Amino acid sequence: MRYKLSFQKLDEQNSSIDLHHQHLLAAWLRPLLTKEKPSLCYSTFKGTSKVQHGQIKFLSSKITWILASSDEPMITALIDKIMALEVVEIGALKLIPKQMEVLPNPVFTDRTKYVCISPLVPLLTSDSKVNTERLLDPQRTEFSDELFECLMTKMQHAGFTEEQLDGFQVFGISPDKDYLNRQKSSGKKISRVYADSDRNEFLGYLFPFSMHAHMDVHQFVWDNGLGFLCEQGFGMIDTAEKSSHSA
Repeated sequence: MRYKLSFQKLDEQNSSIDLHHQHLLAAWLRPLLTKEKPSLCYSTFKGTSKVQHGQIKFLSSKITWILASSDEPMITALIDKIMALEVVEIGALKLIPKQMEVLPNPVFTDRTKYVCISPLVPLLTSDSKVNTERLLDPQRTEFSDELFECLMTKMQHAGFTEEQLDGFQVFGISPDKDYLNRQKSSGKKISRVYADSDRNEFLGYLFPFSMHAHMDVHQFVWDNGLGFLCEQGFGMIDTAEKSSHSA
């Protein structure tokens, strides 16, 4: 289930936050969660904004935030805690919770097109420093295989049986080749180094893609994210046809 939370800025003078502020959100959420690694994914803050000096400056008074999980008791308890707060302080931002909206599920097909709301993390290493030599090509099967292995582990932990998991073996990630070619021709990258709340580094990827999978897999990814570190603000995706972040 997905929720869209709306906030109002309390202080117009402090309207900026780190452009990549997943680590701030993860640290802020940690004491509100009852599980160390919950089945949870969420976006960064969204609103009318501009980017300057590595910061995102919100120009509008309204800021939205998407959170999702298939663990309904956990996510509803978390949302209730957030909405009960008088003020939410993350970085320099001071926000007043205003509204909560339950977002409907999209209509999935076995091949559904997605965009990344937050970066995909297909691979983690034991070292806290990123190994740029392990840059994965999204067009190669290794990229899809890494995401699949991570996904099956998560679904197993979520309670899916071995018989059910055996039925999910048809899986594939197909990146939008036109998008990749445009990024390459303009000298832009689809990956960069990110850090988690413990400041461990890893590579995250942003690109549109199609996912070929069982309907239950699509639903699980919609609710819990795709790849590693979804509980720290990575791996949230949206259907390409309509963005959940529309006001």
